Amino acid sequence: MDLRALSKRAINFNFEKFNPHIMRLCLTYHVNLKLSTRQTTHALAEIHGIKISHTMVANYALTAAAIN
Repeated sequence: MDLRALSKRAINFNFEKFNPHIMRLCLTYHVNLKLSTRQTTHALAEIHGIKISHTMVANYALTAAAIN
């Protein structure tokens, strides 16, 4: 896979704050439940106590779409 073709907003999996568990939760809420990025952020905070920005949710979704 040519990683140069990825968007500049795509997540680097070597980044120390990357957490695969949180990424899975984000994608579950955002894609499977069809929540917006802001709704996903709110659900993660209310249900799991995870504070994440809606921009990070969008970046996780963008990265997942690019590598599939």
